[in-house]
Amino acid sequence: LVEATTSLVVRVRPAAAGPEKGRAKQARSSSLGWVRLPGAESCLGAAALARAVEARLQRSVFVSAAEAGLSVEGRAERTEGGWRAVLLVEGHDGESLGERTLESAAESCDELG
Repeated sequence: LVEATTSLVVRVRPAAAGPEKGRAKQARSSSLGWVRLPGAESCLGAAALARAVEARLQRSVFVSAAEAGLSVEGRAERTEGGWRAVLLVEGHDGESLGERTLESAAESCDELG
């Protein structure tokens, strides 16, 4: 369950990293907005997803939107053929840094990642 779900955000990390402008790489803090649309109530909620991602990355990642360098907004939804998760990443200035859509034909939302 955790492995499948954490891969949702881990897969979007390259887009979230953004260009490095002559400075050493450093971990950025992010805010997380996560919604389970009707029919996707069996998917992890925002708090459980945040804990799973932080456990996977072995560091604190998420802070309030006012303090975040990045904003990660996502949703899980049931489709006719299975499940879909959509993730959008924006910089603190609102610039879009990437979007990722993941789909699964599995019976369970757990397999989405």
